[in-house]
Amino acid sequence: MTTSELKSEISEYGLDHEDCEDRADLEKKLTAIRRGTYKEGKLKKVADDAGGYLRRSKSPDVKVVSSQQSHSQESAASSFDTQIQISNNAARNFDTTINERLKEMDKKGQKVFDLLSYPCEHEIRIVGAKESSIDDKVRTIVGDITGADPSELKTSHREKGKWVSVAVLAPVSSSEMLYDCYSKLQSEKSFRYVI
Repeated sequence: MTTSELKSEISEYGLDHEDCEDRADLEKKLTAIRRGTYKEGKLKKVADDAGGYLRRSKSPDVKVVSSQQSHSQESAASSFDTQIQISNNAARNFDTTINERLKEMDKKGQKVFDLLSYPCEHEIRIVGAKESSIDDKVRTIVGDITGADPSELKTSHREKGKWVSVAVLAPVSSSEMLYDCYSKLQSEKSFRYVI
């Protein structure tokens, strides 16, 4: 693009190009205008800055991009947008399918855990405050409901910050037993989440 073309395009936006001292200034101003980041007086020429620009506020850096790079970036952005739309559509379809399935189950009087094959070991994850003795409480509650020895229940334990996560494999023989485990664990005040 020639210098006169740069000046012409800046003028098309209704802005003055007289404050630009050279071609580099014109390119930087036009790039900022195209990106929508240009604000009058935002960029200031400083003599001791070796011809560079200092920003008065936290606006994005202005870089000159060749038309080939710009086209490549636009193509990548378009491709990314397309992938996002595909992912969103897939998520909507999944949600619709799940909601339809749940409605069917509700009509039949079924619940989600009715779909599992019993007996089985079902993982239940509990998150609570670090101060509470979650391991022991979880083992006791699940052991009481399932009839398993609390000390023999398989658990895993993770701590992060002020929270503790415990996963227990509950040996359940029916969906009612599993629902009972969730109900009792959720009623425990010191547990934040039961998943």
